[in-house]
Amino acid sequence: MKLKKRVLIVTAKWPYATSSTDGGDSTTKEIIHSLKNEYYLDMLCFRNDIDEKAEIEGIKNLYFCYDDFAQFKNYQLHSEKKFLIRIAQAKIARREIGKIDQNYDFIVIQHVMFILDMAEDKEL
Repeated sequence: MKLKKRVLIVTAKWPYATSSTDGGDSTTKEIIHSLKNEYYLDMLCFRNDIDEKAEIEGIKNLYFCYDDFAQFKNYQLHSEKKFLIRIAQAKIARREIGKIDQNYDFIVIQHVMFILDMAEDKEL
């Protein structure tokens, strides 16, 4: 019997309807649906508005980062700090992915902002 490869999906989106549902949420749902039968899927989700006991069909382990990742009070201003917030988010993402990356054969990163701080991380 062939063992399924382990895949980590890294996202700040949620595959079900929320108060902030957008195209990225639909994409997350499609990624999970496309991979769930062929791979063992876990998800690292950068959200602070989802109950940590939540479940997603097709996801075996769901990890949340409740750090002040979204920084909505600044982000919504659309000021010159928007890109600086993306850099701060990338540092948080690198730290959190680095805690568990060794457990996976592949990592699917849904948004380029998650890799902004990974240039020096050749292994990852």
